[in-house]
Order: sequence, then C-alpha cells, then structure tokens
Amino acid sequence: MKAAKSWRIALPAFVVLFLAQVGADLARDAGTCDELAAHLPAGILAWKSGTFSGGLANPPIGQRLAAAGAILAGTADHPLATAPRDLWPARLPVVLLGLATLLGAAEAGRRVAGPVAGIAAAGAAALSPNLVAHSHLATLDVPVTAFSLLAALAAWSWTRTGRNGALLGWAVAVGTACLVKFTAFHLLLAVPLGALLVPGARFRRAVTLLGAGVLGVTVLAWFAYGFHGSAFFLWPRGLYEGLAEKWSHGQTGHLAYLLGARSENGFPHYFLVAVAVKTPPALLISAIVGVVALARGAVDGDRRGFLAFLLLPALWILAAMSLVHRVDIGLRHVLPVYPALFALAGVGWAFLAGRGGAPRAAALVLLTSAVYSAATTTPGHLSYFARWTGGPMRADRLLIDSNLDWGQDEDAFRAWARNENVAVNPVRPVTGIVAANVNAIRGALTRDDLRLRWVRHLPVERTFGATWRVFRVDEALLRRAAERDPVAALDYAWWLVGVGRAEEASAALRANDLSSHVRYGAEWWRVRGEAALATGDLPLAIDAARRGVDPDLLAVAIHRRAAANGNDAPPEPREAWAVVAALSRRGEREEAERLGRRWFDHDVFAPTGRLDVEEVRRLRSLGLEREALAVAGQALAVDPASEDLLWAYGELVVRRRLGLTEYEWPAVDWTNVARVR
Repeated sequence: MKAAKSWRIALPAFVVLFLAQVGADLARDAGTCDELAAHLPAGILAWKSGTFSGGLANPPIGQRLAAAGAILAGTADHPLATAPRDLWPARLPVVLLGLATLLGAAEAGRRVAGPVAGIAAAGAAALSPNLVAHSHLATLDVPVTAFSLLAALAAWSWTRTGRNGALLGWAVAVGTACLVKFTAFHLLLAVPLGALLVPGARFRRAVTLLGAGVLGVTVLAWFAYGFHGSAFFLWPRGLYEGLAEKWSHGQTGHLAYLLGARSENGFPHYFLVAVAVKTPPALLISAIVGVVALARGAVDGDRRGFLAFLLLPALWILAAMSLVHRVDIGLRHVLPVYPALFALAGVGWAFLAGRGGAPRAAALVLLTSAVYSAATTTPGHLSYFARWTGGPMRADRLLIDSNLDWGQDEDAFRAWARNENVAVNPVRPVTGIVAANVNAIRGALTRDDLRLRWVRHLPVERTFGATWRVFRVDEALLRRAAERDPVAALDYAWWLVGVGRAEEASAALRANDLSSHVRYGAEWWRVRGEAALATGDLPLAIDAARRGVDPDLLAVAIHRRAAANGNDAPPEPREAWAVVAALSRRGEREEAERLGRRWFDHDVFAPTGRLDVEEVRRLRSLGLEREALAVAGQALAVDPASEDLLWAYGELVVRRRLGLTEYEWPAVDWTNVARVR
C-alpha cells in the first residue's frame, strides 16, 4: 500500500519536473542542424507534395511526425525560421514521446525490481540531460527511442501473458520504430534473440516475434511509402533504397571528432566515451549498482525478462553503432540505449535506499547530485557535459557537433551581434571584435581547424550559451601567443599575410618551421604558399600549394605564373572554371568576374534562372552558398520529389548552422509547393 501511494505521488512529480526542464529548453533553443536541414524540410515537402523524396536516407514516419505540427499550425511555409516560437508546433509531438519514454522506463524498472525501482527509473529519466535535450527537438532520436522502448515492453508482456494484444503492440511499435529511424531494424533480430533467454517455448516465441515484427514493418511500410511505388520482395522499393543508402553511409564512415582527433572512419570507442562524459555520474553509478544487484539476485522482479528485452537490445544497438555503423557525430545515435540505463539506475537506487545506513545515505547523495546537476544545467541540456570533464565550456576538447553545438545558441548571439561591429567566424585571423561558435573553432566536418584555431589562444570576453565565444583581438595578443607557441606563430603568419605583411609572415614561418610536422605540416605549407603568392614567388607558391594540398591556391598560382610568362591563351574550360571558382571562393571576386567574362563571354555570377541541382552546385562551387541555398529552396517548391535537391539544400543548411560559412539566411517560401501525382 505504501509503495503504491509513493508511486501515485512521486511519478507525477517526476513528470512535472521533466516537462518543466523540457519547457525551459523549448523556450530558449533555436533551430538545430537536423531540424532545419533534414527532418522538417523532408516532412514538410512530403505533406505538401503528397510524395516522399527519400528523406535523406531516413524513413517517412518520423519526418512526417516532425512536420505535422508545423503543417497544422501554419509555420511550415518558411522552413528557415529558426526562432523557438516558430518551431514549438513541430517540437510538441516529440515532447510527448519523451514523456512516453520516461513512463516506459518507469514501467521497466517496476517490472524488474518493484514500484520503488520504477519511481527511481522515472527519476533517472527526468533528470537525464540527454533525454531532456532531445525531447524538445523535432528530430528522430527521441521518437525512435520511445517506439523502440514500447516495442520491447510489448514483447516482454507477450512472453509473460501470451495475450494477442501484446503481440499486436509489439508488431505495431517495432514497425513504427523502424519507419521512424532505421536504427530500430536491429530490434527485429535482437528482441527475438532475447526471447530465447526466457524459459518456456523459446524457439516458438522467437519465431513468432520475428514474424510479427516483419509483418508490422511490412504493413506500415506500404502505408508510409504509399501503395503507388514498386515492390521488391515484401517491402516498397523506397524502403530498400533507404536502408541501402544508410548502410553504405555507415560502412564508408563520416568525418568524426573525438578527444581532439579526427577520423574519416569513426572511432570504435566513440559512444563509450560519449556516454561517460555526457551522462551524470549519479546516473552511471546508480546503474552500476543496479547491475551488481541484478547479478547478485537481490531483486524480486522479472530479471530474465529485463535482460532479454531491454538490456540485450540496448547492448546490441550500442555494439552495432560502435563497430558497424561508423557515423560518430553525436550521442543521440545511441539514445535508444538509455531506457535500459534508466531502469538499471532505478534498480540500483532502490537497492541502496532499501538497505538502510550507509547505503541509504549513498542513495540520498546520488539523488541530491542528480537534482543539482539538473538545476545547474537548465536550460541548456543539449550542451551538458559532466562537471568532472570541465563542463560545457571546456567540452570542445572532447566532443563537438550535436553533443555540444547544434546551432541552439545562435539566435541569442545574433540578437546581440546585430548592434555590434563584429567579425563572425572570419576565414582568417583578423583584429577587432571577433565571434565564433565551437563547431567553427574546432573545424567540424573539415580536415583541420586552421581557419579559427587561433582564437583558442585568446581570452574569452563573453559567451552565449556554451557554444558562442566573443573575443577582442589586437596584434599584440597574436604576437605574444606566437612567441610562446610555434602553432600560434603559424596563425600569426596567416594574419600577417592578410594585412599585407607577407615578408614578415615568411620570416615568422622560417623561424617556426613546422613543414615536416605530422599534424601541422600541411597547414604550414598552405600559409607558406599564401605568403609566397603575396610576394610574387610563384614557383614557391605552387610547390607549397601542392605540399599543403590546397587546390584553390594551386589553381590561382598556376594561372598567375602563366600570365606572368605572357601566356594569354584561354585555358581549357574545366581549368578555366577551376581558376574562376578558386578566385571567387578566396574572396577575389573582381578578378574572378573579369576572367569569367573573358573566358566564358558572360557574367558567370549573374543568375541563370534555372531551378535545378546543377545550378545549386554551380553557385556553391563559386562559394555563393547563400545564393545556392535560395535556389535550392525555390527548386524544392517546384520539384519536391527530388532527393538530390533535398541533399543539396540540407548540406548547405548544415554548413551554415555549423559555422562553416557566414551569411544571413535567405528567404525560402514554401507556401505553394507543387503536388506530385
């Protein structure tokens, strides 16, 4: 009776606590990369056009869900609106699914160790910064977590009761999860495999769960993709194509950043590190105690069911994402692991609290620590890092991207910068007031951090959230840093080239020779080449560009050597375009325009009026990313079924939101999107 009363009181309290934290983030955080670049545009176009373009290698249900609120509220016509007030209709369904995840974790804890463990599991979920962070974003990570958890609970219930309703629940939930995000396809094997651990008709149960899961995916896939498409075996062709594209991406890898290092193929320990540094220590300690309690048989609930249907699938997904799918760009990709962690934490906390004395005191300390962590994090859960790591202000040494900086603080920074004379994410060192976001400083999605590494030597004058830093820069600061550190001397030389003091830059580079350095050698040669180009030493500029693997510098240097040798003949069209595009990307617009007219007999910068992916690529090759994004947005309104256009649009939005380019958002109007018949 006492436990039931505690359940009725404590569970609503944790629900309120969870919703309060989510609400604070909902009111604060601007649109993030995947919201603006992928899931909202794909979902909006699917609703408005009546067809699904492929969703950037994502299935349709999650993206339609993300965009449904925006469609109903009338905020879908302007997909680049980034303010929280414009995004809350799209984010609200995810809030509800985050709440469902909390309640599901409570149910899992209750089943394995009783009501107190269930309440504690709900508390672990409510105080988890990762669940709170992603429960207020119109993305796929919380939806797939919620439906995966519901699927696991339904399968668990069916093995306990044998009721057909539970089996139907499994089929519907796992089918929905698979059509929200392809990660959930792992459940089709992991859950039936887990059923083999439960005593009884093991093989029959496993086969039944597998068959029901496949049937659920099949039925929902045809509804989601539409019955007009062609079939391939059981499923629509679009589902196979999406799975194949996602698998290929996972096998080829994605540029990843971990502990200051970069990798084209990811890191097998990436998610283990991410879980360790982005999960409150109180939750991890409680979960470890929960594992010990389960191993010792110190709980009275259904241990075997928990191991079979929650823990095994969680470990399966963690292993698959770590070792098979090498896309290491955020803890969010293993968010479906967290419900099992919440349940373990609930078991561990209940175990300590029920023993009295020192263990009960330890439980109180853990609860106090978790509450304090939540109180000091709200709002701003997306950039949470455990205090022992140095917190979010020092977290870029460990992880970037959606772990820390997903664009959520940009609007607050822009509101301040509107009245300031500030250089935002400049392409080379400058003096004056400089602002940069963490992803740009660390060179997210780039091979190095030459562009903005120099600001890391400088004192921060002010911050916006944990992701935007403002500096006041003068030559003395750059010079003093150069005197202490050869790498900072490389940055100082880069500044000297930019202010027309190339000879001094060359001298600084000679005094700090990093030409053979494993990490900084290529960057040293690039700056050496820029200094040589500025002083007219074209042979050295060409050699340095090759050593530094800088194709733009190489194209410009070769062109200028040809001109210096009196060769006025127009180059081959491809070579000519490479020179014009390189000059444009380097900011030398006047010379690029002059050569473009001379070699192509027209203004290559003039709008062509074309609305297709080739025009987007042409503008992007010239470095005109704002114009390219505007064209991509207009083109998608005309041709919403083009996945190539959606990819081009999404890449441009991500580059802009990560800080790799700098411009004011163009106006994109999707009031009238063409219907596809």
